[in-house]
Parts: sequence; structure tokens; C-alpha cells
Amino acid sequence: MSTRRGFSPATLEPGRFSLQRQGVILVTINPNPIAVYAGDNLVVTPIRVRNSDNSLFDFDAEGWTNWRAQWRNRDESVTVDFIVDYVNPGEFWLSLTPEDTRAMNGPGSWDLQADLDGVIKTWLRGTTTWRNDVTR
Repeated sequence: MSTRRGFSPATLEPGRFSLQRQGVILVTINPNPIAVYAGDNLVVTPIRVRNSDNSLFDFDAEGWTNWRAQWRNRDESVTVDFIVDYVNPGEFWLSLTPEDTRAMNGPGSWDLQADLDGVIKTWLRGTTTWRNDVTR
């Protein structure tokens, strides 16, 4: 069943994600910030979207394409693109390089979105904390 026909994922792993209704489309919000340490690789994995029967939601079968995720600092002067890997139906990995985590230089917000027949949907969003590294 597609989002256009009322699909609502029941759960998202890991458990720190929750669903909130935005009109008729669900947006998943991470209530806990992702901790970023400058100069380290960051991998947020796995993120799994499940149907109400606990099966993984197959975004490919529904036609969702052009997955992308981006982070911005609070005043939007710095933007970093996540590497988005759609590894299995309903399963994502988001990652950043050490250069990306160092460039962030402070807390911010991120989201993950995709396209379906020309319609853009944000599936996940959240915030980050940031701590500068010591060893370089």
C-alpha cells in the first residue's frame, strides 16, 4: 500500500524514532539528537521502516526514488550532504565522512527525503549535537 493511499508505517527502528501526523502524510521525527564528534566517521544504521505486519516497507516497489539527506547548522550557513545507502527494502544507512563532521562546527538539523512521481516527501528528520575533536 502506498503513502498516497494512506500507508502508515507502524514502527521505525531503532526505537528512538516516532511517528507524527502532518496533514495526511506521516513524518518521522527523531526526538533524541544524534551525537556528532568532529573528525570522526558518523554512521546512523540501520534505520528500518516497517509495515503494520512488521515486514519492511519496500520503497522501491512503491516507486520512491532520489533518496537524499542533508544537515544544516542553526543559521543555515553550513550545509553537509549525508551519504544515503538504501541497502534493503525499508532499510537505510546514513553516513558522514570525517571531513563532513568537522565542517559541521556546531549543532543543527537534518532530514531524509525522496521523490514519488514528482512529489517530494520528507520521511525522517531530527537534530544533532556537535563536539569538537581533540586529536588531529
